[in-house]
Amino acid sequence: MLEKKNITTIYLIRHGELDNPKKVFYDREVPLSLSRVGRRHIENLGKFFLKNKILPMAIYASPLLRTKQSAKILSKIFRNKKIIFDKKLLERDSKNIAGRPLGSRKKLEDQYNNSSADYWVESPESQARRISGFIKDIFKKNKGKTVFIISHGDPLAFGMYRLLHPKKALPSILSLTGGKYLKKSQSWKLVFDTHGKIARHHLIKNGYISK
Repeated sequence: MLEKKNITTIYLIRHGELDNPKKVFYDREVPLSLSRVGRRHIENLGKFFLKNKILPMAIYASPLLRTKQSAKILSKIFRNKKIIFDKKLLERDSKNIAGRPLGSRKKLEDQYNNSSADYWVESPESQARRISGFIKDIFKKNKGKTVFIISHGDPLAFGMYRLLHPKKALPSILSLTGGKYLKKSQSWKLVFDTHGKIARHHLIKNGYISK
């Protein structure tokens, strides 16, 4: 069993629900704000952390508007804890997709398996590499501490899978969205041993834990 002083805990948090009145793909390019519901859900998550004495020593966040707003809500709950914005936590990179209507793509289609000349999305491997690498760096800088990392759906899903299954090939996004894929305002708790390996993990969603 891990001694408490040797526990490093990282909470991976997806930003809150946002306003998307035109129903478009937004990725990195379209700056969308949190909705009223999204703000409330992130606040509820923060209050859950506070109630359970889960106190971050640091908050890291993607510099996009929706993650900035989510981070600021959490920071305020924890006495204006400093936020460190890092581009490695950005949403997936894309070209010619952001701004397109969501209805232009089949809902269950794998968006990473498209050979159209005008279609480009950052590969799952690239997302997995930058997010898992970032988390490893944060572990090294914050041993024995509790840290919040606020980012986006696909990058977090691919990054977390790579951490949990370092020797396995990445599954399709369809497989991930059917399992360990964070909904908005949800969080995964990752507990690391002294060597940086994940000792245990579980899902937290909107104020309660789902094991």
